[in-house]
Amino acid sequence: YRDLVERQRRLQGADHPVTAMALHLLGGALENQERFAEAEAAYQEALDIREIRLGPSHAETMSSALGVASAWAGQGRVAEAVEMTSRSLPVIRDAVGPDHNQSINAERDLARFVYAAGDYGAAERAYRELLARVLRVRGPEHWWAVEARHGLGRALLRNGRTSEALEELTVAHEAARDDARAGSTRLSLAEAHIELGHADVADSLLAVGRDSASLSREDVVRLRELRERLGGR
Repeated sequence: YRDLVERQRRLQGADHPVTAMALHLLGGALENQERFAEAEAAYQEALDIREIRLGPSHAETMSSALGVASAWAGQGRVAEAVEMTSRSLPVIRDAVGPDHNQSINAERDLARFVYAAGDYGAAERAYRELLARVLRVRGPEHWWAVEARHGLGRALLRNGRTSEALEELTVAHEAARDDARAGSTRLSLAEAHIELGHADVADSLLAVGRDSASLSREDVVRLRELRERLGGR
């Protein structure tokens, strides 16, 4: 993508929307590699171009704003990420409609950032709203529904409502069972069982099998911590 950026700068100019698109793609590639500071710089340059050439309320401008917010979150700047995404979401909804993929993606980001900021009451509300929308627009089998239900379950756990959390996490894990991303839901379900004193059930869930390769860095840490809570079983 760096080559693409340089090519577009030569062919189209440094402030052309096509150059901004290449920068945005570069930001996404860097973010996927967890090179968040570099991703922020690429997204920010794309955002600056798009704000001038396309306007501050254009859908592509808002996409780069969300990229900046996501890069901030990756660097632990979650309060800034929440603020940016909260400001961007209504603009995106006005531009493309509340049920558009871009709007839903922004809503997913906001729920995730609010949870990461430790505001679990707000996170619960955000995930409930997100789940209701995704169930209506995409249906219960869509991965976004699984993800939203998983987030809701985790928020309920943090709010001390363990039985409700267990219900949501059980449904999420059953829906995710055959998906490569099922490892994270398995860990959260195990945590709920630990909280309820179901050590044997939790132990079997933590014997993560074929989906262990899909665990994020955060989930690898969670897996270790949960095993420690079970006494190293």
